[in-house]
Amino acid sequence: MSVTPVPAATLVIVKDSPQGPLVLLQQRSAQARFVAGAWVFPGGKLETADSDPAWAQRSHSLTDANASTALGIEQGGLAYWIAAIRESFEEAGLLPVYGQAWLPPSTLNAWRSRLTDHQQSFGDLCRSEHLQLHTSAIHYLSHWVTPEPSPIRFDTRFFIMQAPEGQDPHHSLFEAVDTQWMTPEDALQRYRSGGFPLILPTFVTLQHMTGQSNCRTLIQHLITSVKTTYRAGQRPLGMQ
Repeated sequence: MSVTPVPAATLVIVKDSPQGPLVLLQQRSAQARFVAGAWVFPGGKLETADSDPAWAQRSHSLTDANASTALGIEQGGLAYWIAAIRESFEEAGLLPVYGQAWLPPSTLNAWRSRLTDHQQSFGDLCRSEHLQLHTSAIHYLSHWVTPEPSPIRFDTRFFIMQAPEGQDPHHSLFEAVDTQWMTPEDALQRYRSGGFPLILPTFVTLQHMTGQSNCRTLIQHLITSVKTTYRAGQRPLGMQ
């Protein structure tokens, strides 16, 4: 029986360093139902609340119409940006906000704990803290679909952003068991040396990220070369 892919969003997060651009990778638990043990970018499935029209008022310089055009769909595109930001916060503790420097780590951690425990929602956080999400800083990259006959399938849009200043990533034991910054070259070398599993979309994206001197040129390179090659979703999501 064919399984319908679930809409999902993945966010590639980068930052500058003396060694060049670093990318954030997290290792999934060995007990995870999907790609257990693999090193991945933060991401997850879209939730119903991500499609709430009220998000348009908390999105900086990005409308649903523009987001949908970028994804090649009729409507509902903004939900993917909201999901990418929400998953970045839930899984890595990074929250791109426009118009204010940052929230104290203690405040972010308290909200993240309440979200993880399902005591409050991401919408509650944004309303209570009067946040404007920096959606315009997040760029669409590519489209991947889990192939049949996998029993768990995702229709995933990949995005990229530069890490928010003043925020340090850390993982939740419910979603990941390790979180690390590394150069794309180092990640690929560790994969080739063994013991560092990558799924195909992560592997391919990392390959496109090599040889860049800073995040600005890296992002520009990715939103042209990767989107052009993979946006149509013709390549399947699977193990490399």
